[in-house]
Amino acid sequence: MSVSADGEVLAGSLEHRALQFVREWAGLHRSEILANWERARRNEPLLGIDPLA
Repeated sequence: MSVSADGEVLAGSLEHRALQFVREWAGLHRSEILANWERARRNEPLLGIDPLA
């Protein structure tokens, strides 16, 4: 399963409820996700992102 930083499903599928959790988490951590994306592009270590509480 692949999901964009905006919560759009890019590949695969999830049950509706699980996808809602993924979208909520992505919305709360969008800046951290994008920062990690930039780190990955520079081959730098990724930082951890807190799970949905």
